Amino acid sequence: MKKFVLVLSLILVLAAGTNFAQAVGDYGSVATGNWNSGVSLWKKWDGTGFNTAATVIPTKTDNVWIQGGFTVTVTLATCLCNNLHITGNSILTSSGGNYLGSPV
Repeated sequence: MKKFVLVLSLILVLAAGTNFAQAVGDYGSVATGNWNSGVSLWKKWDGTGFNTAATVIPTKTDNVWIQGGFTVTVTLATCLCNNLHITGNSILTSSGGNYLGSPV
């Protein structure tokens, strides 16, 4: 019984940890600025870090990580993403726009 509980606990810990990990193709903020100001605000996760230059801003199917202590401001009528992660002391603000997505 103890072995079963230990294995079950390990599975739950590992499963919970993967829900908040970046996946290849996720967007991460690399500067402070407006969500829609262009691709210079974003880089994509390559498996080891946000190292790949973005070619478009995030869309409704993309996961977004606002991280690194940066502030990202929503200025468009609507900014879209799949899941939004705001880590550490990073900030998401709005100056007249709306964010549509699933905060995590």
